[in-house]
Order: sequence, then C-alpha cells, then structure tokens
Amino acid sequence: MRLFPVPETGVQLLITVHAPALIITPKLQQEVTVLPGRDSDVLRFGIQANQPGLHEVTVRAFRVGTFLGEVRCQISVDPGGTSRGGPQYSTELETLAFDPGEVTLQVLRNGPGSFTFQLLSETCYAPVTYQARDFADAFYDQLITRGKPLGQASLAARQAIRSPDGDPTWLAYAVYGSPAATAHTRT
Repeated sequence: MRLFPVPETGVQLLITVHAPALIITPKLQQEVTVLPGRDSDVLRFGIQANQPGLHEVTVRAFRVGTFLGEVRCQISVDPGGTSRGGPQYSTELETLAFDPGEVTLQVLRNGPGSFTFQLLSETCYAPVTYQARDFADAFYDQLITRGKPLGQASLAARQAIRSPDGDPTWLAYAVYGSPAATAHTRT
C-alpha cells in the first residue's frame, strides 16, 4: 500500500469492493476514518452469491482520489452455506505504487451491458459505473434520429454520459470510422 501521512485529526479513506459475480450490500464503497496509532473502525460489506463456486473479490483503498492499493481474494461458496457474524479477516494492501505520470484505465465488466471505469494512477478518481446501453442509446439517437455525422454523434453521446464531478473516464467510449460518415435509413 502506498504510504501517506496521517495527521492527528485523521484521514478519510474510500474503500471500494468489486466482485462481478456477487451481490455486495449495502454499498459498493464506504468511507472510513484512519487515526494515527490505532486501528480504524471495521467496515462491513455484505456479500451474497447466487451461484456456488469460487468468486474473486477486489478491495481498493483511495485517499482524496489517490489510489493507495488493492487486495484480491477469493471466496468459496457452497450450496446452502451461510455465514453471519463469522470471523473477521484483515490483510495488508499490497500493490505497486504508480510512478508520476503513469495512468491505467481499468475497465471491469459488472454484467451484461454494465461496466465500471476507473483511472488508476498517482492521483485518480473513485470508480464510475456506466451502462454501455446509455452510451449506445445516446449515440444512435444522435446518428440516426438527429442525423448527425459519426464524429459529432460520438462526441455528443460521450458528453451525454459525462460525469458532473469532472471524472474523465467517460472518455473511454470510442467509435471507429470516418467522422463524416452518416447513416441513412430505408423506408
């Protein structure tokens, strides 16, 4: 985990959980205050599986948008098994810290048509989930209904799903082809 200073007043960390085949409750991300010289409060993420088997869970930590580290683990689910109030586990977040200027766009598939985008870097943003259908609907509305050329339709669709908090991951969507191409419908 990337080292960071902890003032006497403590720091807020954002902890996120990603588990594609599992249901996380009540939230996929929670905040925790870390105070110097003592353990933080315990965060509880409820995990429900609809299918037995081995499932991967990734937990990430952020401080003011800066990626601190992640830990990946696997959870084995047996039919009929349940666990409430079981033993608590903890681990060090081991990951490589990013070099200044290094950026990785992480794209995680959450299910049919749903993706989470996240910029992982020295300074990054919390995960943002987009429905691929939102981009596709906006794109085809611009291209077919409004008759805009491919380049303008793509730009308008990207702007339609743009995050209001300035997160640039909406730029991940792209359409390839001649920007001047237009669509013609037959009647």
